[in-house]
Amino acid sequence: MPTLRRSFPISVTVLSVIVCVLAAGGLGNAEGFTAYKYYPAGTSPHSVAAGDFNGDGIPDLVVANYGSNNVSVLLGNGQGGFKAATNYAAGSFPISVATGDFNGDGFLDVAVADNNNNKSPGSLSILLGNGDGTLQPPVSYTIEGSPYFVAVADLNSDNNLDAVVTNHGGEVAVFLGNGDGTFQDAAYYHAGGNPQSVAIADLNGDGVPDLAVANSLSNNVSILIGAGDGTFLAPKNYAAGSSPSVVVTADFNGDGYLDLAVPNNGSNTISVLLGNGNGTFKPQYTLTTGSRPSGLATADFNGDSKADLAVTNQSGANESIAVFLGNGDGTFQNPTTYAAGDQPRIIVAADLNGDGAPDLSVACSQGEINVYLNTGGTRIQATSAPNPSHTGQTVTFTTTVSASISGTGTPTGTVSYYDGSALLGTGTLGSNGKTSFMTSGLAQGSHTIYEYYSGDTNFNPNSGSPITQVVNAP
Repeated sequence: MPTLRRSFPISVTVLSVIVCVLAAGGLGNAEGFTAYKYYPAGTSPHSVAAGDFNGDGIPDLVVANYGSNNVSVLLGNGQGGFKAATNYAAGSFPISVATGDFNGDGFLDVAVADNNNNKSPGSLSILLGNGDGTLQPPVSYTIEGSPYFVAVADLNSDNNLDAVVTNHGGEVAVFLGNGDGTFQDAAYYHAGGNPQSVAIADLNGDGVPDLAVANSLSNNVSILIGAGDGTFLAPKNYAAGSSPSVVVTADFNGDGYLDLAVPNNGSNTISVLLGNGNGTFKPQYTLTTGSRPSGLATADFNGDSKADLAVTNQSGANESIAVFLGNGDGTFQNPTTYAAGDQPRIIVAADLNGDGAPDLSVACSQGEINVYLNTGGTRIQATSAPNPSHTGQTVTFTTTVSASISGTGTPTGTVSYYDGSALLGTGTLGSNGKTSFMTSGLAQGSHTIYEYYSGDTNFNPNSGSPITQVVNAP
C-alpha cells in the first residue's frame, strides 16, 4: 500500500530556510508555486516555524521578530491563508524559533533563541502553549554567547524534548528537558568557528540523534555523534564552502543514509556531502547558486519521492531563489531561478492548505511573512453508495480529483482503492477528473476504504479522507 499523505501536519520543527518572493508562474512538473501573499508580523522577522497551536488540525505559523523582541503567532484558515498576527514578548533580539510539546500536555510550545544583538550572554526563551493558539509569558535560560539558531529533539531517549542552540561564540549549547516545560542548565560542546545552524538527525544509524553544525567562520560542517544520554563526542569536521549558513539533512541518493546540504554565503555555492551511513561523509561537491546564498530548504516539491533543494540568494538587486530538483542519485538538475523580495530569511515547508503538496512560508526582513501555495496540490472528494450495504451487494466508490489552485488544469492519472492495506482496485480519471470503482466482495463488518491518487506531470500524489463502509448481513 502506498504511503498516504495526511491532510494537515500536526506539528513541524523548522530546520530550513528559503525565499521571500516567488515570481508568478509555475516551475512545471508539479513543483510550481503561486505568487506570494503577505501577512504582517513584527519588526524584522528572521525565522518562522509551522505547527498546530490551537488544535484544529490546521497548520499555524510562529515568527521570531528580531527588531521588536517578540514572536508572532498567525493562525491558519486551512486554505493557506492566515489571520492577523498576535504578538508575545520574547527575549532580546529573537533570531530563531522552533516548536515542540515541552511539558507533555499535548499543546504545542515555542523555543526561541535570543541573540542579544550579537552580544553575550544571550538566552533561550520557552513560551508554553495554552492549546487555544495563545502563548504564556517566556521563561528564559542564560546562554554564554550570542545564540543564532535553535532546534529541538529528544536527545537522551527519556521522551522529553531537549533544545540545541548554536552560538556565534564557537560552542553549541545543549539544554536537556525535564518534561514539565523546564530545562536543565546548558552543557556546551565545541564545534567550528561561529556555529551558524544545527540539524538534529541520526547520522550513523544507531538510533541516537546526532548533530550537524554549519560553521560560518571555519568554513566547515561539524559532526557531533550522540552518546545516547544527551552528551556528544568531539566533533569531526568536513570542509564546506566559504561562510556556510544553514545545514539540512535528507537522503539525496536513495541509499538509505542521510546526507547533508549547506549553502555557502561567501562562495555562491551549495555543498552536498553524501553520507556513508556510519556518521562520516564523502568530500563535498558543489552546486552553483546566485549571489550570497543564505538559506536552504529540502522537500519533495514535485511529488516524485526524491528530495529537492530550494536556496535563497540574498544579494541586493539580485535577490532570488533557485530550485534544484533532485534526480534521486545524489545529483540535481540545473536550477530554475525566480525573483525574490527584500532579504529572505528562514522558511518552513509544510502543507498549509491540506492538498498534499508542500507550501512555503518565509520570514522577510521588511516585516512580513510571505506564503506561497504549491500549484501541484489537489482536493479529493470520495463517496460510496449504498452505505450501509449488505454482503454480496455492489458498492460504487466515486472519486473526484480537482486542482486546489484555480487555473492550473484538471488532474489526470488513476485512483487506487484500499480496504485497509489490501488493494481493491483502480480507476482511471476521466476528462472531468472523476472515476468510479465497483465491488461486491466486501465481507460483513465495518471497512475503512482509502483512496490514493497517483499524481501526474502537473499534480503531486495525494490521498483523500478515508470512507467507513458498513456492510450488514443479507
